[in-house]
Amino acid sequence: VDDAENDVEFQPDAVLFSLDKQPSADGATFANTSFSRMSGSSERHTTSDLSISDRDTYSRSSLPSQHRLDFSSLRVQSRELELKKLHSIYKFVHKRGLGRKVNRSKGEASIVNVEGLSGTGKSTLVKQFLAELEEQSANPGGLLMPFVLQGKFDELSGTDPFSAIVAAFDGFTTSLFSGNEDELERIRRSTRALLGSEARTLANVIPSLKSILLEEEAAPAVKGSNENAMNKLRYGLQTFINAISTKQRPVVMFLDDLQWCDAASLELIHGILTDLDLRYFMFIGSYRSDEVMANEDLMECFQIIEKYQPVEKITLSNLSSAALNQVIHDVLGRDEEQTMELTEIILDKTDGNIFGSIQMLKELQRKKVLTFSSSTSNWEWHLEGVDL
Repeated sequence: VDDAENDVEFQPDAVLFSLDKQPSADGATFANTSFSRMSGSSERHTTSDLSISDRDTYSRSSLPSQHRLDFSSLRVQSRELELKKLHSIYKFVHKRGLGRKVNRSKGEASIVNVEGLSGTGKSTLVKQFLAELEEQSANPGGLLMPFVLQGKFDELSGTDPFSAIVAAFDGFTTSLFSGNEDELERIRRSTRALLGSEARTLANVIPSLKSILLEEEAAPAVKGSNENAMNKLRYGLQTFINAISTKQRPVVMFLDDLQWCDAASLELIHGILTDLDLRYFMFIGSYRSDEVMANEDLMECFQIIEKYQPVEKITLSNLSSAALNQVIHDVLGRDEEQTMELTEIILDKTDGNIFGSIQMLKELQRKKVLTFSSSTSNWEWHLEGVDL
């Protein structure tokens, strides 16, 4: 029944969030666990927090397209083992659904965290994995591309609760409305049927879902208990994901820079990942290994999650000389023997950090040390006498 007493407006800034007691898979009960509110770091936001496409330090629009360095489809060939693990986990999710069916002894999982120092290519690895899934879906008889929910936290997340989760569902909604209309109607019917009056709390926090969840513009919600609203929101997210995920089209959620995850989002992540009834759902998180230890709440949260579900970990490091040379070869389109001299210079300055190496290539182009020759249709570089 949809009554005013149950329709409460969620006010994330007015409450300290705590997890209800929940039984573990073996019947034990965990004591209430409080995740303290996390404030934004006082450190400046660095350019390494941006996606590769956002990091340009020179004016791209002033150059002809063939004269610009293109990192939009960057692939790191030396990450085969890490990509294989991601594909293996996705295969478990697609074939078995998992949830309560997960078999730890067989190495099954649906949750994976990617860790590494800043600039080691964590986001690039996940984007490469998703691009490969998309390529596979384009093949005749290939699997459908999963629904992708993708969001990124930043240092100010503590002042804007749920920002990355809202962004993830905003992207999903945009994709859904530009896709198959039958799929849209199926999701409308299933989510409305499962959520009922609880849809309003979810739509209040993620406005882009209103056109999917609500028949018409709903009246403003009545203010009430924030604890009750948080429980409703957590239930709403779990139910929504469960409604859209199917064997034919699973859901992959990728949340980047978890070291800056706010407390409210962390509770929702906990709720989603400890829901053993959720199937055909893969979660990928990434965080900076040199900063995550300062976020004790995040570490504690995943320790609890591991009591419910296995959590795989992928650790990335800087690239070797050969691996970095492969990247530079791919970007410049020159033979690997020809690019090795340039690679060694960049390696000496960046220690194989992929972000630092990309920035250095851009800086070399800005200084006109690295240029595109119209006469040879090749990238060329002249390093003699250049102060790097």
